[in-house]
Amino acid sequence: VWERTKTKMVCRGVKIMQNTPFKLQEAALRDIIREGRAKKTAIDCTGMGQQLAERMIERFGEHRVERVTFTETSKAELATGLKMWVEKEEAAIPDDDDIINDWRMIEQETTETGKVKYDCERSSGGHADRFWAAALGIYAMGGTKRFELAMSFAHCN
Repeated sequence: VWERTKTKMVCRGVKIMQNTPFKLQEAALRDIIREGRAKKTAIDCTGMGQQLAERMIERFGEHRVERVTFTETSKAELATGLKMWVEKEEAAIPDDDDIINDWRMIEQETTETGKVKYDCERSSGGHADRFWAAALGIYAMGGTKRFELAMSFAHCN
């Protein structure tokens, strides 16, 4: 959950639900959105997150929930957007070892065609899920002054 203050975007909450049954993940997300605190939610709808995104849109509408399909292009845009906010010191993340390790897992690579791509190797801790959740949260905020409070959900296994 991200909040825009006068000077920066601040991460106000992280909920790790690794190895949690899908119905409990869905219920937790539904409760957070229902509380009305998050004005916009971005959900990774690639693979297993597709059903969750679909259910949240049915319940809350596309004005509050947005599906994001991870592609090389979308991941590059998400990672670049997050990186810009952090480099400008306008995004504050929790001082948490798991979050910091996830952020360090991301590798930037330039392909033979000159495209920049961001990815990481899957580990026992996931696939940099906390990084991608943060990137989705910043994206849901519009990267501008579009929303005061937003959240994201990166579906991890």
